[in-house]
Amino acid sequence: CSVPWQFIVIALGILISLRLVIIAVLVTNIFQYGHQKHELQEFLKHHNNCSIMQRDINLKDELLKNKSIECNLLETLNRDQDILRDKTKTVLDSLQHT
Repeated sequence: CSVPWQFIVIALGILISLRLVIIAVLVTNIFQYGHQKHELQEFLKHHNNCSIMQRDINLKDELLKNKSIECNLLETLNRDQDILRDKTKTVLDSLQHT
């Protein structure tokens, strides 16, 4: 009940070949995982940069809005001051002529 040595050699050759294919697939998957991990890290880095830039833009928009309100208030105060100055001048002029 002895198995010829050629069958044993063929069976071992097939097993070794399968093992090499499995190792090659595993190594390929490891490299793909590393590459995908790197791409994901780059994406997250860019996403974080975009989020920071968006917050910066929002803060600058808010600052611009506040400055615009401030400017409008100053213009109103200036206009009121001009009106008061004109009225005061008119009153003073009328007092001097009487």
